[in-house]
Amino acid sequence: MSERVWYRSLYWRIAFGFVALLAALLLAQGILFLWLTGRLDESPQGRTAQQTADFVARELSDALAVEPSLDLQRFIRERIDNVNRPFAIVLRDGRRASNRPDALPPGFMEGRGRGGRGGRGGRGGWRPPGAGQPEPTTDPRNQGPAEPRP
Repeated sequence: MSERVWYRSLYWRIAFGFVALLAALLLAQGILFLWLTGRLDESPQGRTAQQTADFVARELSDALAVEPSLDLQRFIRERIDNVNRPFAIVLRDGRRASNRPDALPPGFMEGRGRGGRGGRGGRGGWRPPGAGQPEPTTDPRNQGPAEPRP
């Protein structure tokens, strides 16, 4: 009877196969991770909200410098369609567009004066409901509404 060689046993064959499979899977996972992170850094999806806003503003500014009467919705479809983060563009002349159909609430900017400015004190811009209202106080000595803080 011949002497048994250690590397021919079923136990060692399974062990080597497992280690080789584990090494191959880790190598494939590492390559896939590096490929995906490299693509994310180059695409607008890998950016923060501020970086996305800066990117959209820069692209729009460049396009408006060339053509002031630009169709915003067409521009978004053609040039900035690859941004997955929702955004809305509102210009002072009243033009508005978005990459999502529901990004701007219905009636947004209606009733505004010239240049998108509001009627109260010349201050424009959207404010959330309750903004600018005095905060209620929790002090039991104060019976009236709290004074607004400077």
